[in-house]
Amino acid sequence: MTRALFEGARLVVFAGPGGVGKTTLAAACGVAAARRGMRVLVLTADPARRLAAALGLSSEMADPVPVPLPGAAGALEAAMVVSRHVYDGLLARLLPPDATRALLEKNRMYAAFSRTLARSHAYAAIEHLHRSTEGDRYDLVVLDTPPADATLQLLEAPRRLRAFLNGALLRVFGAGRPAGRRLARYVGDGLLRRWSTRILGASLLAETRAFFDVVGRLRDAFTSRTEKVSRILRDDRTRFVLVTTPGPAALATAADLAANLRHQGLPPDVLLANRAYAVLEPDDPRAIVCDLPPADTSGLPPSLRDVAVAVRTLRRAAAARNAAALERLRSAALHLPAPLEIQLVPRIDDAEHD
Repeated sequence: MTRALFEGARLVVFAGPGGVGKTTLAAACGVAAARRGMRVLVLTADPARRLAAALGLSSEMADPVPVPLPGAAGALEAAMVVSRHVYDGLLARLLPPDATRALLEKNRMYAAFSRTLARSHAYAAIEHLHRSTEGDRYDLVVLDTPPADATLQLLEAPRRLRAFLNGALLRVFGAGRPAGRRLARYVGDGLLRRWSTRILGASLLAETRAFFDVVGRLRDAFTSRTEKVSRILRDDRTRFVLVTTPGPAALATAADLAANLRHQGLPPDVLLANRAYAVLEPDDPRAIVCDLPPADTSGLPPSLRDVAVAVRTLRRAAAARNAAALERLRSAALHLPAPLEIQLVPRIDDAEHD
């Protein structure tokens, strides 16, 4: 893992299609940075929970967990975004104990929001990122994002949350705001109360008002957090790494994601092509072999000639696949936003040698 990915960075965001090895490469980046003396957090917002396996951990990692790295000059921790855990902790920090307890234990609106809604997971990731980049606990935070569409939802979360906090729904239901106070007065008496109770039920209506009242009271705190995260994402010390493989479908998805990131003002800095080539020179894993001559069996005993030809045939096929993969990457690079540094990662698991 090249140190150019993280040297001078405060945040490195790994994004890309699903199944391209994004989580493994994010973990490798964290390990490499820690070995060079940095205090690193690898944070995954991918619900697939692959990070623990990549780092040899078994914990759910809702809170940062130390990763053993014997001999490392720095330190590495890993965590994953668990929405309910993030929101519970946030409310515990921002609300009086009694109000927090009532919301956490009984409110069905809060339970649905914090546990099940896909967009709420994106908001939770933003809050976790805010907490992780505050202060000086970490020199570097490595963010492993969900697959492409969910990545865009996560990165759009600060803007969407600000829109929600300033939107009509909160103005109506948030009792701490003028329209909310008017609604609370109307719902407390007469026809609107009977109509609302029939639709929602008396207890759910009360829980809905209580939920939006809390959100309204925390509006300024939420807004401040989203603005800080927006600034962090656009900071000069933030790097976006677009991960793909040379497969046509992955390259097409990566190109669409790169265009969307650029449209959001978050252009990728590096294209990391994973499993880009087979290693055919064991003494030089960075050498990309795209062509090999036929086997030279002169000097070999007859019993070994067929074996030598078969092995060389396999290696020549691998070299041809390397050439095809590189050509696809070159073609795809023409449609990616420039300037974009391109780095190739070999297929370590199926290196083919004589």
